Amino acid sequence: MKSYDVVGIGAYCIDFLAVVDEYPSEDQKHEVREMFMEGGGNAATGCVTVARLGGRVAYHGAIAMDFLTEQVLDGFRKEGVNTEWIEMKEGATPFSFIIINRSANTRTIMFRKKGVSPFNKDDVNEELIRNTEVLFIDFYHPEASLKASEIASENGVPVVLDAESIPRLADEIIENVSHLISSRDFAIRYTGLSEDAEDEGLLEELIVKVKCEVVGITLGERGCIFYDRNSDKIVRQDAFKVDVLDTTGAGDVFHGAFSFFLAKRYPLADIVRFSSACASLSCRKIGGRAGIPSYDELISFLDSTV
Repeated sequence: MKSYDVVGIGAYCIDFLAVVDEYPSEDQKHEVREMFMEGGGNAATGCVTVARLGGRVAYHGAIAMDFLTEQVLDGFRKEGVNTEWIEMKEGATPFSFIIINRSANTRTIMFRKKGVSPFNKDDVNEELIRNTEVLFIDFYHPEASLKASEIASENGVPVVLDAESIPRLADEIIENVSHLISSRDFAIRYTGLSEDAEDEGLLEELIVKVKCEVVGITLGERGCIFYDRNSDKIVRQDAFKVDVLDTTGAGDVFHGAFSFFLAKRYPLADIVRFSSACASLSCRKIGGRAGIPSYDELISFLDSTV
């Protein structure tokens, strides 16, 4: 039995969230309805999702030593995310200011990542990567993601990639990825297709561009679409209907849930369905983590939709 279901490498941050009745005009004062602060970041929130579902998970990265350090670490520890593979380094904690517009159901994100502590290829622990069921990465630290994905690929460990941007080393990293989960924006830029490309056509072009075993595109409120190269089948999943308060972190929750259920060897159609439900349920509360369901909450919700 391997030590972890999932090891995550990538973005972490602290989110400051403000809820407003309408988006403020420029150069004006605007009263907020509510204010929140919580941990965020693609890989970090994905790891929290795995833990909330009952998985054994570790975050592997570098955390800055500043006034936000304890909030970052406490956010992991209270959820049961293992922190022994985190290295403390000089630098600044990345953070985001998020304005949630209740009238339009939108959120606007402003972020800072200047001075973030580097997590380099030499910081990656090979033994840790070999002893996880699934490696979950994003593009936040390209050199580390490349090194970790190479180790995982060489040792038969599935690699799940959250693909949002196209950094340097993107092509090299994708060569080692077994399960590529792309935002629609990433797929458009990576394939070169136009903004009005149909979802199916975009997926078909992405399948040609990469050789990953499973390729998917998340589509927000329209759900997601995946292709399984082994079975030559497409899996489509609509988004689940919930009372949406905030969509912050929904994609991160999807990726974390996907990694967890992949580690548990569920069929792709079930992985996609369960991950979509987790992402939808996370939108019921303000912030990227508050609404993440437990495994029992997830199953109860799915049973209610039958």
